Amino acid sequence: MAMATILFATSCQPTPPQGGGEPEPPVRELQVKFANMLHLPFEVEVANTVNVSAKITVLNGTLSNVNLYYTVTENEVIGDEQIVEMTPASIGYYEADIPAQAGGAIVKYWIEASGFDFEGADFNEVSDMGNYIVTGENPDTGDDPNPGDTPVVPVEDPCKAIRLNEISTGASIGEYIEIYNTSNKEVNLDGVAIYKNCDYEEPLIVLDGVTMPGESYGVLFVKQTNLTLPSTAMLLGTTDRGLASSRALCVELGRDAGATIYDTYTNTINPYTDATDWNTDPVEMEAKFFARFTDGWYSAGIQTPGDVNLDPQVKLKHQKNIALAVSDAPYVSRMGFDPTSIVEGKTLTVYAYVYSDAYSTIQSVQCSVAGSTVTLNKVDSCRYEGSCRFDSDGDYVVTVTATNNDNRKYSLDNKVMVCPANTEFAPQTAVRLNEVNTDDKYIEFYNTSSKPVNLVGMYIEKNNEDILLFINDNIVLDGHSFAVLACGAKDYSSTDYLYLGSSDKGISGKKSLCIEWMASYPEKLRVDAFCNTKDTDPRPKVTVWDDPAGVEVAISSYSAIRYQDGVVAVKSQIEGNADLPNQWFYATSGSLGSSNNNLTRKGRLKNQMATIAPVPEE
Repeated sequence: MAMATILFATSCQPTPPQGGGEPEPPVRELQVKFANMLHLPFEVEVANTVNVSAKITVLNGTLSNVNLYYTVTENEVIGDEQIVEMTPASIGYYEADIPAQAGGAIVKYWIEASGFDFEGADFNEVSDMGNYIVTGENPDTGDDPNPGDTPVVPVEDPCKAIRLNEISTGASIGEYIEIYNTSNKEVNLDGVAIYKNCDYEEPLIVLDGVTMPGESYGVLFVKQTNLTLPSTAMLLGTTDRGLASSRALCVELGRDAGATIYDTYTNTINPYTDATDWNTDPVEMEAKFFARFTDGWYSAGIQTPGDVNLDPQVKLKHQKNIALAVSDAPYVSRMGFDPTSIVEGKTLTVYAYVYSDAYSTIQSVQCSVAGSTVTLNKVDSCRYEGSCRFDSDGDYVVTVTATNNDNRKYSLDNKVMVCPANTEFAPQTAVRLNEVNTDDKYIEFYNTSSKPVNLVGMYIEKNNEDILLFINDNIVLDGHSFAVLACGAKDYSSTDYLYLGSSDKGISGKKSLCIEWMASYPEKLRVDAFCNTKDTDPRPKVTVWDDPAGVEVAISSYSAIRYQDGVVAVKSQIEGNADLPNQWFYATSGSLGSSNNNLTRKGRLKNQMATIAPVPEE
């Protein structure tokens, strides 16, 4: 039996016509490919039963049977050829076990795949040969020479714990590939590679001299990405080969020219076949970036290179199964308490939604705050609850940590500002967008309440893709006062209002523009929005925002303002004395960090996104 991968290949070019006429149709090519063939454990000892697995792809044919063949050589004597039927482990993957052997034995194995080609003819294809040597002393089993009765001692490749974690394909926001070490142990990544579109000959990067700490992040920058990573994340390197969201994309984490694949991301609608042309293969979803959560890949609402994934949006349905399954850390989706209204001397009820994958179970969920730790108890299928008491005011970080039975952990932090007993914060929904100036590049906010508001967890999103600002700290906006965010690297720092800093990203009055003011705690909520588009249904549509023809009124020479500070509806004397929600006007001048009430209004912007959160009444 030949010990090599056989590819029956005939030319796919049309046969030249005899004496003119139409060319003959191309001959369809039978291809049987063996990939990811490996045995586990890699280092085999006397006690080990060995699992052999491989990915088998058949193009222009049907697979009917897969067998594993092996021989055992002991004391230079080759034993009889053994046959074991391989069973499907997942779509495209087959596996079978070789029993434990005596110390010093040499085991050689190969795979035979059989089936029918496109004309119904039989085929039998054979893989390359694999082999291993059994190490260790033979156990003293008395009269029983069979070492297979000895308990199996698993030996695993530590790189199985590394996962693809986030993929960004948006050139305007930075392209990158993020990986995550799901274990709590340091892992040597020498030889680990990242591949694109099944091109194993030219990986995007092959890691050398890289050691990844436990539960840490690594990021590969793609093309001219200019992003700043957290100090806790490592830069793996850079590549000039770009990614694409509008074409089929497959990113794989593996080694040895694709012989071993640890993890896979794909956006094609047929991820279990090797696409012959990634430039034309259908795409499931066109989005800027995707993030990994416990139950698969999602389009994400917040870009987090080198940090914990946030805000899953829409799940990708067509997931390629991971070649080497390992339990992931449990996922804490959110913590359910209002971080803005905690009062000294009162008890805070914390709840968290925690999810686990199919390979593990949740062992514990704990909440740590103010130097103490409490256990959150399961009250529903995935909801956990507990209580904490704050006996002094100040800033605190609340951390919920979920641990599974493999001791993998996932933690989510939330900022809390505890008020003195005689004070009270207003809800975050009291703060409204108040002015958008695209010439001077700033966005103004107004607190409609007389009480202070803690802005922690709030963020500004532009055109459904760019995060201009995410507030991670306890920042308090006083009652009936203004806050300003500068855009386009402007600097408007001042003591006359609360200055929120500057975003590198600009805002344009000549193109369609959508600004959304979002709350992330206790769950995602659109508090307020500003839109400048002709579209009468101005919900975020990514294809609209860069279209200048879609602008309702060019506000490049005006400032967009609320009718009165923070007022979202007015009584119209012209239009039937009805309430008109979300009233935005354009004015001849702006009022940076101060009241709009005395500005001269030129006209009303009509096509506004509906405000979600009502302004609280006092």
